[in-house]
Amino acid sequence: MNYRIVIILTGFSLLILFGYKEYVQITRIGEAIALNQIPCEEGGECRFRITHQDDRKNFTYAVNSRFTVILDERIYSPQKLRCDPEKIVEEQKEITTVKYPLFAKRFLAKSPGSCVLKNGNFGIIIDVMAN
Repeated sequence: MNYRIVIILTGFSLLILFGYKEYVQITRIGEAIALNQIPCEEGGECRFRITHQDDRKNFTYAVNSRFTVILDERIYSPQKLRCDPEKIVEEQKEITTVKYPLFAKRFLAKSPGSCVLKNGNFGIIIDVMAN
């Protein structure tokens, strides 16, 4: 089986994409965590993978953190997923693969502040803290 491996160095972490199916984050030398296996915080909120079940929740990130929002395309338009004000988080062009009818958008916590990430009746608050 052939796999295409892409390595992306981002700030203090290293992201590796295997065959466009699995992300692995190297957080310390010798430690790798599959992003889809990062444990949820207390209260059941997963910080790096946000879904419709997280509607109306607050999430806090450090500057340069990345997170993915996964929603149902039949209910939410991918083009309408935006954070207001725009300068707090920035949509990334990274490939995040999910099966239809879902879509995934990857975001970067760009600068300190708060914004509301919304699409239709889905909305969450993103707080970005300085490092």
